[in-house]
Amino acid sequence: MDSSETRAWLAVPGCAIVVANRDGVVQWASPSCRKVIGHDAATLLGADAWHVLVAPGDIPHVAAAHRALDEGDVVAGLRYLRPDGTRAWYRVFAGIREGSLFAAVRREYEAETATWYHRAATASDLPGPV
Repeated sequence: MDSSETRAWLAVPGCAIVVANRDGVVQWASPSCRKVIGHDAATLLGADAWHVLVAPGDIPHVAAAHRALDEGDVVAGLRYLRPDGTRAWYRVFAGIREGSLFAAVRREYEAETATWYHRAATASDLPGPV
């Protein structure tokens, strides 16, 4: 990911950036991760994003979004696991940049939108890129 794209995403209010390798190991996280998703950037470094950020019941939904990255960039509603064990819905833009998974995580969804995504995930009718 070039520095101009990084700067552009960092300038988006309420946006956290997480960069992980294809195995899900976090290589870089923006300081705004603390405010947006509740995780300190320093504690995310080297962590397995699949175990730190994704609740076990949400892995199929996140895995489907992850597989879609082979087709191009993805925008999806995903639940992130907070450090206290609670989950919250976020809009996530993800793409592959220079061989790494780049995810820009934005604000929590309202309950109505979260309910729609939850129904879609449990019905295996996962939403595609928007």
